[in-house]
Amino acid sequence: MPGDEILRIFSLLNGLRAELTPTFHINGHTVTAEELRVLEAVERAGSIKRAAELLGLDYRTVWNTIARLEEATGAKVVERGAGGPGGGGAHLTPVGEAILAKARLVRAKLTGMLRGFDLARPDVVIAGSDCAVMERLISELAEKGVYGLYLKVGSTLGVEALKMGLSHVAGVHILDPATGRYNEHLLNHPQLRGRVVLVKGWKRVMGLAFNPRVKDPPDSLTGVVERGLRIANRIKGSGTRILLEHLLEQAARELGVPVSALKRRLKGYGVEYTTHREAANAVATGKADVTLTVDWVAREHGLVFKPLLSEDYDLLMIKDVLPKLPLAETSVFKGREGLTVIEQPP
Repeated sequence: MPGDEILRIFSLLNGLRAELTPTFHINGHTVTAEELRVLEAVERAGSIKRAAELLGLDYRTVWNTIARLEEATGAKVVERGAGGPGGGGAHLTPVGEAILAKARLVRAKLTGMLRGFDLARPDVVIAGSDCAVMERLISELAEKGVYGLYLKVGSTLGVEALKMGLSHVAGVHILDPATGRYNEHLLNHPQLRGRVVLVKGWKRVMGLAFNPRVKDPPDSLTGVVERGLRIANRIKGSGTRILLEHLLEQAARELGVPVSALKRRLKGYGVEYTTHREAANAVATGKADVTLTVDWVAREHGLVFKPLLSEDYDLLMIKDVLPKLPLAETSVFKGREGLTVIEQPP
């Protein structure tokens, strides 16, 4: 069930924790976490041998780590003693102490700055269809201080996440076969009515993308079936899969056959790919001959593209979220005479 699948995804995300670790550089050398741990262990243990035991490393590894850091700094960081119990004593030199002190200072400041701040918590959660323009929008919103989590789960699961209160925005391109319009029918869903608005987004060119080895590629789905070409299909619930089903129904009417028979004839129909890029990669690597996708994905993978139609990719979002997103300030929406926002009439 769609609800179970989206719950599983969000459950996994809730268990994902983020940590920010500083990186230190000196004389073009990146001071590794292992090098800092070795300095701390030598400081604590008082010998290289005991430091190795403390870290669970062999003596040579610890020795080489110290030598690498000394070569980078051009100075001794550990002073070794000769012989004696435990392989002789060792202590940090003033340079070694200074490096460790600086690392501790930065860690402490970073911890203080981030106290109570969850790095993994987004300002807005967007779930929906895979789209390069959406990726650009997310990037530009981040530049303006609004950080988004973009989950490429397909249009239907994106709507499902919105219905369940797991996300704020769904990126959708779902055709309503009854009207030939995109996405507006979603405003009428009982679980969304009155809660959401539809922000009209952008146009995308959809078409058939072929492996270059396919000679004289057909310009219709009917031609794909008749030629016996293998398709890289998309997952159920994606906007592209919904469009494919609609095109198959049209093709079945043209050929005068049941759509079920056409699906059986369409090679690869039962093999599903999650994203546009995955499906296109299957075509590019020869696992399939063709896929239904957007023009930019075809170009990205060096496929031969046959355009079929233009579709609408829109943002279905919780009403209260819209004022918090500086959409009009991004290059995606800039230059328009305001946002086009559609609401469900009372």
